[in-house]
Amino acid sequence: MAQHRMALGSFVAERGNSRALSPGEMLFAEGDQSTSVFACTSGRINLFVTSPSGREVMLGTKTPVEGFGELSAISGSPRTATARATEAATVAVMPGDEFLHELEAEASLAIAVLRELAGQLAVSNLRLSSRSVESAEGRVAQLLVDLGSKFRRHGRGGSTELPITQDEVAAWVGSTREAAARSLASLRKAGCIKTGRGRITIVDNGALEGMACGSTFLR
Repeated sequence: MAQHRMALGSFVAERGNSRALSPGEMLFAEGDQSTSVFACTSGRINLFVTSPSGREVMLGTKTPVEGFGELSAISGSPRTATARATEAATVAVMPGDEFLHELEAEASLAIAVLRELAGQLAVSNLRLSSRSVESAEGRVAQLLVDLGSKFRRHGRGGSTELPITQDEVAAWVGSTREAAARSLASLRKAGCIKTGRGRITIVDNGALEGMACGSTFLR
């Protein structure tokens, strides 16, 4: 799945126009009518939805070079999530009509996009099922395993230091901030992680994997 996601991101990164984002800047909002397709080229972009109670529920995080936003370009429907930079970032932007033209002309790109969308659906189904049967601690452990693998893969110096907050952890696993904090404290006590201001460091990935629930949280 990662291979096809990277193929889409690389394609958009090569063809799109660059745009810089400040920390916390919104790229698009849930319900927007825009159809552009994006690729993160530096920094990190979070995708999330807002629940009826006003709580943010994380759907994924995009790092270089991953594409996103293709669903609205293909369907013409409003954005189903909000995209926001968590740090200074740059994205490549391709107009939706240009992207659709390329899809029609390049079968390999169309297949890559279909596989990406299928992968997103599979991840969403796994996350929904895990919330009903797994402990909050297990979900938090799995999230950190997933993020550790993702950030190492994208060249963060092989480090297992994750630039995420307790609020982000809660939004990813579908819990309150307090429940996420308790889970992190338990994992810290077990020697799996260390925590700091806006940072979580994995110090024993094997032990963390042993406490994980087994359902992926990233797309």
